[in-house]
Amino acid sequence: MKYAFFLSIIFSIAACQPGNQKIGTYTEARSTDTFENYWYSGEAEVNTYALKQVRYGAIHEGRATRIFVTEPMSVDRQVKSDDPAAEKSRTVLKMNATRKFNTGVYPYSVMTSVFSPVDGAAMSLPLKLTSSIQEWCGQTFLQMNREKKNAYRYHSFSYFGSEGDQQGRWTSAMLEDGLWNQIRLEPGALPTGTIQLIPAGAYLRFQHLDLQLFEAVATVKKTKNGRKIYEVRYMDIPRILRIEFDAQFPYVIRSWEEENTNSGRMTRAELLASDKRAYWSQNGVDDRSERSELQLPENYQ
Repeated sequence: MKYAFFLSIIFSIAACQPGNQKIGTYTEARSTDTFENYWYSGEAEVNTYALKQVRYGAIHEGRATRIFVTEPMSVDRQVKSDDPAAEKSRTVLKMNATRKFNTGVYPYSVMTSVFSPVDGAAMSLPLKLTSSIQEWCGQTFLQMNREKKNAYRYHSFSYFGSEGDQQGRWTSAMLEDGLWNQIRLEPGALPTGTIQLIPAGAYLRFQHLDLQLFEAVATVKKTKNGRKIYEVRYMDIPRILRIEFDAQFPYVIRSWEEENTNSGRMTRAELLASDKRAYWSQNGVDDRSERSELQLPENYQ
């Protein structure tokens, strides 16, 4: 097995179980040849979505991407390991999620990166999260690093005076942004029932909310077309997240919705294209034509 269970005994993760949340059992889905052939192929999975983003009381069209790839991460430094043999490292599934849209005359760029261990418990708690927003007024940045078990330390930076520079620690936390990787790794272990979650970093910044846990009810439903929808309905904030994904491996994410239950407005993204490729080697001017296959504009992001 190439990477999947490297150091799994030493660094196995205990599942976070706040409230009456239910955690699935480890099915060893990640030990199969099918899993390894897909995720250890030396390529990333690139997904492009048609985006309708709610902002400033209106819906703005744009593009969203979600790129999934496995890579070695340094256990001590929690950065990509350039030489896994020279330091303690473990394999993670990395998701880079971007959103690009314009609000009137000026553009928004949103990016979230999540690093979830492939080995260990069925419920894979991210080792690291970063989330940033850039627009003409300024930018914000959040980083969370996991410590022992399900504790996280965080640093948050913002150009807004009321948010400023903050840091702190959560002794027990589960991240909404980590649920996307959980779907791709082992959706049978998604938490259901009443749970405690820190909402998505981009959502917190859009709403100017402090980093905190909120109670939510999570469910998994089957659709008529054979897919599944994971829904997270928050109790104390007007937010519902719905993620539609394939019921069979590799559990491709087909669409998602973020509903504001006060206004009824809804951010929605639908899959346009999905492809596996070593995109990092396609960085020449002549490679721009490849963007059309991914349903991306050729000359801007």
